[in-house]
Amino acid sequence: MMTGESPNDMKSTGRQFGKTPLLPALSCVFMLPIQLSLGGQARAAEQTQPPPAPAQHAEAVAEGPHEQVDHAQTPAKKHVHTPGDGCTHGGHHKVHTWSLIGARFAVVTVVGPKGTGEDGGRRVTVHPGVTASYELQVVPDWLEIELAAGVLRYEAGALFPIDLLFKKPFHTHHHVTPYIAVGPSLEIIIAGTRKIYPGVGGRVGTYVWATKHFGFDIEFGYNSVFEHGEVAHDLIAEVGPVVHF
Repeated sequence: MMTGESPNDMKSTGRQFGKTPLLPALSCVFMLPIQLSLGGQARAAEQTQPPPAPAQHAEAVAEGPHEQVDHAQTPAKKHVHTPGDGCTHGGHHKVHTWSLIGARFAVVTVVGPKGTGEDGGRRVTVHPGVTASYELQVVPDWLEIELAAGVLRYEAGALFPIDLLFKKPFHTHHHVTPYIAVGPSLEIIIAGTRKIYPGVGGRVGTYVWATKHFGFDIEFGYNSVFEHGEVAHDLIAEVGPVVHF
């Protein structure tokens, strides 16, 4: 049954329906290259953009920026030695030390009392040997006590010197420690009979430290020895290794 529409109306309706699906298709065709181009540019921008800086630690942010310090211009702190800090005998300023032991090669030249020589003068004899010592720090930097004993060659016997020395060190350098000392002495001579002579003497010397614990002792001394109311004179030279601990 005819609806009463004219051919012109049908033609007009066909144009409308024919144009409706064609426009979206054409727009997709033209927009696709543009979209692809814009997407490529966005990806290229993301690749060329530098990565974000790492977040600073919360404490660093709270403290603020650190000032740059020129360590080359910052002077090194110099060690200041104070009494009682345990810098006994230099030794690279090691931690507190109380004791020292040593062994020395000794040569003692004895100038006897008057009348002991063949011509009525003083008799001079030389006695080589070895000595050993133990030293204890009593007052840091001021007082050390040393007990030394040895055995020396003697005519037809042996000479045993014993010294108790009160020593004052001088910490002038961590490799060198000079000292002076005074104290009583005792000489025991065993040569057929036993003789014991008291005396008093002094020492000057220095410790030369090779490491924190090991060094050498160079010492010169003099003892006055009382023999039967007369005075004999001992000239002493000693050198040997020492260890402090």
